[in-house]
Amino acid sequence: LKGSVASFSLNGKKYTAESETDNIRKIIVPAAATSNMLTVLQWNIWHGGLHMGNNGRNRVKELIKSTPADVVCMQEAYGIQEMLADSLKFNMITASKQANLALFSRYPLEKLSSKADFNSNPAILTLPNQKQILLANWWLRYASQPEYTDDYVNKGLDINDWIKEDLRLGASDAKLNLDTDIDPVIRDKEMPIIIAGDFNSGSHLDWTARAAHLHNGYGPVALPISKLMMDRGYVDSFRVLHPNEVTHPAGTFAVIFGLLQTSRIDYIYYKGKGLKAISSKIIRTAPEIDDVWPSDHAAVITVFEMIK
Repeated sequence: LKGSVASFSLNGKKYTAESETDNIRKIIVPAAATSNMLTVLQWNIWHGGLHMGNNGRNRVKELIKSTPADVVCMQEAYGIQEMLADSLKFNMITASKQANLALFSRYPLEKLSSKADFNSNPAILTLPNQKQILLANWWLRYASQPEYTDDYVNKGLDINDWIKEDLRLGASDAKLNLDTDIDPVIRDKEMPIIIAGDFNSGSHLDWTARAAHLHNGYGPVALPISKLMMDRGYVDSFRVLHPNEVTHPAGTFAVIFGLLQTSRIDYIYYKGKGLKAISSKIIRTAPEIDDVWPSDHAAVITVFEMIK
């Protein structure tokens, strides 16, 4: 099975996925084509897609429809979710019509309770082969003193402040979500789990010594949220397939402004028996058409293979 999405067109404009410089496979196919594949799209659409004018929501819709996603994990939905569910003809889980988080799937979803539904939106996904996956959509609080995910363009910051802020905010959210929404409902210890979201935090796998030149000289930085996820057994689907953080920095934040191309804060994590990421891409606008992309975040898309 081979396939590739290097770019796609929408309304006469061209969109590109993160460029490849190695031989990592670029398989992007809908699971409908084969029962052992699942494609997950992660995207923060920026305040309901409203920042790009009246057509912003339609741009969000058409971009999602242009992908082969079987599952969409969305943050900052804020009222767009019913329109999207109707247009995509997907099942949807959301806390309310105006909620932050919305989870869409072409396959059945069973809603699970959350202790903090602004930050966590969990569900059980049932595939056509009756295999079940625990799926969670997250938004974690961001460091604000300083907001290092974009302030790192300034020199002289204390990275210990970044770590303290992440521990106080995002890492606290992540731990609560894992402890209350995920771990208690795992139906067996090998159950596959996918957690996708806007983590509002960098990864220690990106902020290394050899990649310091990409982060204005900062690095290594022991950012705690990615370390927490790794300690809990989760795999960063993009980074495991693109292990070189220098050649594949893969920024996902503020890409429409042409800045901060190395600030990766959106992730698709996974763990469990029989689940393997085989392709992962960052999707964002080409520089010459920045006015078309409706969000301040890039999208992340990962294809999983279900291994018997």
